[in-house]
Amino acid sequence: MEIKKFLQKYHSNPCLWFHGQVKIWYCRLIKYIWRENKRTKNETNKIVSRIPNEAPVVGIHVRLTDKKQEAKLQKLQHYMKWVDFWFQVMIEDKKISSENRNKVFIATDHSELKQLLKEAKNKYGNKYEIYHGKKFVQDRSREALIETLAITRILANCQFVVCTLSSNACRIVYELMQSIKGEASGNLHTLDYFYGEYWFDNRMQATAKYSPISDYPWTPEEISAEKGDVIAVRSHIKHGFIRGESLRLKTYGLFPMYLLKEHSRFEKFKAFNKIK
Repeated sequence: MEIKKFLQKYHSNPCLWFHGQVKIWYCRLIKYIWRENKRTKNETNKIVSRIPNEAPVVGIHVRLTDKKQEAKLQKLQHYMKWVDFWFQVMIEDKKISSENRNKVFIATDHSELKQLLKEAKNKYGNKYEIYHGKKFVQDRSREALIETLAITRILANCQFVVCTLSSNACRIVYELMQSIKGEASGNLHTLDYFYGEYWFDNRMQATAKYSPISDYPWTPEEISAEKGDVIAVRSHIKHGFIRGESLRLKTYGLFPMYLLKEHSRFEKFKAFNKIK
C-alpha cells in the first residue's frame, strides 16, 4: 500500500491524479494508432501559440448546447465571478502584478461563440484581454476537430479554469491538468458537479469539523460533521452548498462544498504484493 501513502502525501485528490495518468497512456495509445502527422501537429501548435504566456491566463469553458436539456444552464456572469475572484486573490497575495492586463480565454460551443463573445467584450473588455477560438459552420469538419484538440490543450495549460464538471470536455481538461502540472486539484472551479460525481450519490469527505451557528445559520437545513465524516452527495452545487446525507449521523441536509474533498477508497491487490 506504499502508493496510497505517496498519493495522499503529494496530491489532495488521488483519484483525479490517477485518471490523469490514465489519460496520458490513453492519449499515447491514440497517438500511436492515429500516427499523428506533421501537418496535424503544425496546425494545433499554431492555434495554441495564439495565447501569450507572459502573464497568467484564466480559461472558461461555457457549455451551452447540451446544457439546455441535460443540466442547468450557467450564465457568463457566473463564470466571470470566479475569474474576478481568482485574479483578486492572486494580486492580494502578490503572486501577480496589478499593473498587468489580465487575460481570459473563452471556449464554448462553436454555434454559440459569436453571441457569447459579444457579451464578454461588452461587459468585461475593459478589464481583460479576451482570447477565443473560431466559429465554424460545420462542426464535423477537420478544421473544427483540430481547433477542439488545440483548445483542450490551451485550457489544460491555463493557470486557472472555470467550467462545469457535468461536461465531458471540462473533465478531460481537469484530468490533463494533473499530468501537466502535477498537483493541480485547486486549479479549477466547477459551477455544478464535483469531479467524479456520477449524477449524485458520490461520496465526499469532510476536511474539517463543521457545526452550523445555532443563532445565525446560513440555512435551517444545514447539517454538521466531524473531520473525516463521509457525506453522500444528493444534489449539484448551488450557492456554495450541496444537499447530502451524513453516513455517520444519518442526517440529511445542506453542507458547504468548500469543506469537502473526494473520498478515496484503496484496495489491496495480490498482484502487487511482491512489488517493493
